[in-house]
Amino acid sequence: MSHIIIEHVHGAATRVPVESTACTLRTAGFNVVIISQWRDAADTERGIAWARDTFSALKPHLAPTRYLNYLEHDAVEPAAAAYGANLPRLRQIKDTWDPTNFFRQNVNITPLAAMAT
Repeated sequence: MSHIIIEHVHGAATRVPVESTACTLRTAGFNVVIISQWRDAADTERGIAWARDTFSALKPHLAPTRYLNYLEHDAVEPAAAAYGANLPRLRQIKDTWDPTNFFRQNVNITPLAAMAT
């Protein structure tokens, strides 16, 4: 059982400038969620392949950033995918308030100090 969910982003969320929050989904458009699930373990590879193939086919039409809660577990540079152009500013904030990177679960924003080591 697989799904493609298309969520329309519009209204109040798009009236806030992208640089005003961490979230980059502040422009009118659509968020696309690709979900593949299965009951039989024998379908695992087929389900994963469908999701990856579908994502690859849609990728030329997608924005470079994605909604944080929908990131795939093997995303390349997940913080960059979730925060986009906001990432450098968020790293500076992290450097000020969490330089030891204590809060590092989920999609971690590595503080500048930790990146230098």
